[in-house]
Amino acid sequence: MSLRQFLSTRGLLRAISAIHHTVVYPWTEIASILGLTPDLDTDPRHRELDRPVSVLLLGAGNRGGVYASYATRCPDEMVVTAAADPNPHRLRAMAQQHHLPPERCYARWQDALAQPRMADAVIIATPDRQHAGPCLRALELGYDVLLEKPIAPTEEECLQILHAAHASRRIVGVCHVLRYTPYFRELKALIDGGVIGEIISVQHLEPIEHTHMSHSYVRGLWRNSQSATPIILAKSCHDTDIIRWLVGDQADTVHCFGNLKWFTARNAPPGSTERCTDGCAVESECPYSALQIYYRDRKRLYVFDLPEDDRSRWPELIMRGLRETDYGRCVYRMDNDQPDHVTANILFKNGVTAGFSMEAHVSYEGRRTRIMGSKGDITGDMESFTLTTFKDGRRKTWSMKTDAHGGGDHRMLKDFLQAVGQRNPALLSSSIDDSVESHLIAFAAETSRQVTLLGSRLYPRMTTADAGVAIAGSLATSTNYLLGISSSAQDTVKQAIVANFMIDAQYMLPAQLGDAASAQTNLAMAQSLRSTSDSYKLMARIAESTMPKVRNAIEMVQYAIFPVFLLFVVLSGHQATGVIKSYASSLFWIQLWAPLYAVMNFIITMYSRSQYISGSASSGLSIEQMSFLNTAIVGDQAIAGMLVISIPAIAAAIVKGGEVGMQAVAGLVAPPRDPEKIASSL
Repeated sequence: MSLRQFLSTRGLLRAISAIHHTVVYPWTEIASILGLTPDLDTDPRHRELDRPVSVLLLGAGNRGGVYASYATRCPDEMVVTAAADPNPHRLRAMAQQHHLPPERCYARWQDALAQPRMADAVIIATPDRQHAGPCLRALELGYDVLLEKPIAPTEEECLQILHAAHASRRIVGVCHVLRYTPYFRELKALIDGGVIGEIISVQHLEPIEHTHMSHSYVRGLWRNSQSATPIILAKSCHDTDIIRWLVGDQADTVHCFGNLKWFTARNAPPGSTERCTDGCAVESECPYSALQIYYRDRKRLYVFDLPEDDRSRWPELIMRGLRETDYGRCVYRMDNDQPDHVTANILFKNGVTAGFSMEAHVSYEGRRTRIMGSKGDITGDMESFTLTTFKDGRRKTWSMKTDAHGGGDHRMLKDFLQAVGQRNPALLSSSIDDSVESHLIAFAAETSRQVTLLGSRLYPRMTTADAGVAIAGSLATSTNYLLGISSSAQDTVKQAIVANFMIDAQYMLPAQLGDAASAQTNLAMAQSLRSTSDSYKLMARIAESTMPKVRNAIEMVQYAIFPVFLLFVVLSGHQATGVIKSYASSLFWIQLWAPLYAVMNFIITMYSRSQYISGSASSGLSIEQMSFLNTAIVGDQAIAGMLVISIPAIAAAIVKGGEVGMQAVAGLVAPPRDPEKIASSL
């Protein structure tokens, strides 16, 4: 039994604590006294697998390479059987390392998952916004899945993956590697064992380190939250997971603050250029000089895919990369929007509070943790921590040198392989449910941060707190107009305003963001929509206002020419019958307009009423329903307009049909006339 496993046995640990009260031994002394080993990798639930777990690797970048390397380290536990990556250099290197045939190397994850199942599990290390698609497809094919964090860039996709995992009954692990670090495992064991009593609060700091920030979140692939994911999700979902794991309960309330303060154009030094290679006047003194970081210090070179077999070409290839890629651009002239400092406060349902800070402008890396309990506290920095008991003030320390992830990468992968090999998801430290919940904390924090920023912009004269309250109230009101039910004409007018604003926003927002193409396209669509709507409405109004006037004018003319009609009857002789019939038909034709208009109005009204009843609630109207009804009503207006304009033709058709019908009836009733008698009478 290892020391960590012993400490995790709450009952035994609390019994010893009750006996010794104030005594806290060093970890090695405890292990020596109790005959324990400090082996952190030992898990009695693990067993030797019958065969290695075969893996399909999607994404051969930095993280994918770290996970794939486990197969070369422990070939009896894992074997890579296929890989997919759009970068041919990385794909070729992965194929060489794991002896993959060409037919098992794919340029796209879609191509790999279009094949029949070829492995036990899939490791998904694709870019953040390409997690949900391959994960859902892999589950559909029957793969177990190890998913690089974050699970997905949106809350909806995270929940979709959660539901798919439950429905498929496959094992889905998320790479929350910090849970597998010796540092956090020991902290968790001490907390669960009650060594510091009941946990009261947690303070947690993630120092990104300034060059790491400039590399990944200013110049790198994660610099823009829209094309990647918000930094609190991309970088700090590790931390929201660790905090929730240590606290041991669900979050109740989250508040977050933060912004992009330094890496902006307004802070660009005089003399700086678009690229560090363009003769920048301040390059030699800039802490973010790409020439210094990549060319002189040779740090973070994995982004340039340099050939390991010919290092003599590295200087040339690095300079080419600095001239052609974003990694050579000035940090003050990028399209980045990720905040460089974030603070989140979390209240958990058990009453524990946690404060989390993510800081870019620091000279060091490695999480810092402070845990406050009812009987003692713990302070640590990922490689060591100090436990202090309140009773006697004695301090004991623990320390272990590890890598940037605290040694958790391969420990996490080992648990996943054991879970797949034994068909036991309980071997994972974090279930997919827990992982999604920790992501929801990150989503809530980012929403809170964005609301705070929006409040400051809309209410610049207010304090941050007052602006937050104001924007929260405004959002509630807007949400009511968007999704709620209108109970008055005033609410309906406000809903119409919001609906029009939403149409305008389709081209106003892209214009503000500098996306001219989208702005022009959306503006044309909005103008076309309004033009069509206005044309239909105009047609209905013309028909409504002009047709009665036209009818009255025609009827007046008919009555005015009645004396002339009598004169024609007298002068027509034996053709007077035809003149009378024509005049009577015209009178009948004009008199049909009114009843036809009434019938059409009734039909359109009843049809619109049925749409209203089916598309709205009896207590009022939401904006979604209003939008549907507005579209329907505009269409109904167009139909009504066209029908009203066609009333003269419809009435004429009825009159003409009536004449033909009367002639047919007369032919059936009257006896046939003898042609010879008719001729003799003439």
